[in-house]
Amino acid sequence: MRKLILTGALALSAFFSSAQFTSDNVVYFVGEGPDTAYLEIDFLDGTEDSAYVWGFLFDDALDVSGGDILAAIAADEEKLDVIIEGGFLNEIHYNNHAGLGGDPDFWGTWSKTEETEWVLNGGLATLVEHGDWFGCSYTDFDPEIAPGDPLAAYESARYHDGIVQFWVGEGSDSAVFVIDFVESESGQAMTYAWGYAFDGTTDGATMLADIASADVNLTINAEAFLNDILFNDLQGLAGDPHYWATWSGTNLSDWTMNAGLLTTIVDGDWFGCSYASWPPRRPFYPISALDSAAFTHFDTEFVIGSGSKEVVIVIDYNEWLPGHSYAYGYLFEGETITAEEVLAALQDDGIYGLTFDLMGGFLNSVECEITGDIGIGGTPNYWSTWSADNVGGWVLNSGISEELHNGDWFACSYTSWGAATPPSLPMNGPYAFGFEEVIQDELTVYPNPSNGEFQIDLKQDATVTISDVQGNVVTKNRFVAGVQSMQLTNLAKGTYLLSVETNERMQSQLILIK
Repeated sequence: MRKLILTGALALSAFFSSAQFTSDNVVYFVGEGPDTAYLEIDFLDGTEDSAYVWGFLFDDALDVSGGDILAAIAADEEKLDVIIEGGFLNEIHYNNHAGLGGDPDFWGTWSKTEETEWVLNGGLATLVEHGDWFGCSYTDFDPEIAPGDPLAAYESARYHDGIVQFWVGEGSDSAVFVIDFVESESGQAMTYAWGYAFDGTTDGATMLADIASADVNLTINAEAFLNDILFNDLQGLAGDPHYWATWSGTNLSDWTMNAGLLTTIVDGDWFGCSYASWPPRRPFYPISALDSAAFTHFDTEFVIGSGSKEVVIVIDYNEWLPGHSYAYGYLFEGETITAEEVLAALQDDGIYGLTFDLMGGFLNSVECEITGDIGIGGTPNYWSTWSADNVGGWVLNSGISEELHNGDWFACSYTSWGAATPPSLPMNGPYAFGFEEVIQDELTVYPNPSNGEFQIDLKQDATVTISDVQGNVVTKNRFVAGVQSMQLTNLAKGTYLLSVETNERMQSQLILIK
């Protein structure tokens, strides 16, 4: 069903206002330690995104200079390149911004605190203390211009097209689509990403229409303007109370506002939407949307329980990232069954090697003896629980007391709650049916992700099968015990299921080709 709803044009009138940027707005931190300083770089190039701020963690008991901060942040952020020659700051490059010493201006260095204004300092050797700001501005010194109003820098490596799990379209070119609902009352993830394949060029309207048509959990209402977006229980309605802004970029760190849905998209582009008061937030760190058809009830193994009704339990130990996410089918009779009853049954049966701590009516910890996965509440994360009617439709629920009906999905996701994230695409949970002793050797595949070259450490002779997320077998080989090499560079980038079958059992793991 096509769900890009065409309506009359929206008359959008919004007033832009700006708030003072403070340390509370910084989101990208580098380093370790009890103290914090801040780095601002302003290219003063007349663009709307000329200045950015990073945070730096360190120990104030040690001498740390502005040059140390620049070097550490440039080493962590691949889009930032800093060139220092003879102890002087010569060049800075960041995405499409560049400041070259003497061509035509020079880099000045500055210091301030939250309570004071910028003043020129003695250069890169200037020491910083807790709460200090170190600034760099590209100026002609006639007169010198201090760093201006910045944006919070985003970590470009936090998300990339190699971890997109839901691709729509066909073609040799690709782009990433990001939706950010911004505000959350329940602390759940608010930003999601899809991949889009095409040939040559496309535009925002076409991309949104095709993705909304392919995703049963997504509805987009747009024409000349982007009016409404609804995704699972998240929604952003035009004027109620905010409006949608649209953005262009090539990664998370270089978003700039664009002209709207007719913006041209080429290979490697990102197109984003954010719903907030004005000025809007640039789309924040997303998690991957999931295709409802990628893993269904028909793909689920229903090994335990009895009856004509079925529910699927998903347990994810790895937040939203691919891997360590498992599905368990359960059969029952009656109108409903609680999630707590199903979890207890999965443990009592024993074939999955699962142990749950459900003390006090809460999901406190989960351990799986077969996979070696473990999630203990507070060490370091906590368990969130989710409901859905398909693998891409997760909504945060009230906990293990949730009443489940025939066909329901219930998930447990081990998450940092900053924000709470639903599970990633699962595979069927491995089990040790008919064996007295559960084998605990963990499947070792590395590097993962990779460019298609993997090593696998086999404890026994085994058959290794690689399947795509639709369950299609793409390669199958027999290996002897030991460390074996797998060459999968001929496969398209994306997520695949690696299954290892021996005479004793089958193990599976998601692998990522980037």
